[in-house]
Amino acid sequence: MKREILDTISKMKELGAEIVDISLPMTKFAVAAYYILSPAEVTTNLARLDGIRYGHNSKLPNDGVDEIYLHNRGEGLGSEPQRRSIL
Repeated sequence: MKREILDTISKMKELGAEIVDISLPMTKFAVAAYYILSPAEVTTNLARLDGIRYGHNSKLPNDGVDEIYLHNRGEGLGSEPQRRSIL
């Protein structure tokens, strides 16, 4: 992979690109930030999949909004999206 990246850089230089070295001192926090932001993003993206407007609509009888959400998301979302949403 390193070879491909260096080849791409060489090709870009040939095409007139200016290559500039930069410093990314905060990359040591990238994984921690990912584990904080990813569940929050998943939750907000999946929140609209309530089965009322978007997403799966369960045909099971419901006794209220809570059960509608429970059935729709339980049937319509896989185990990984459910786990990420719970996080």
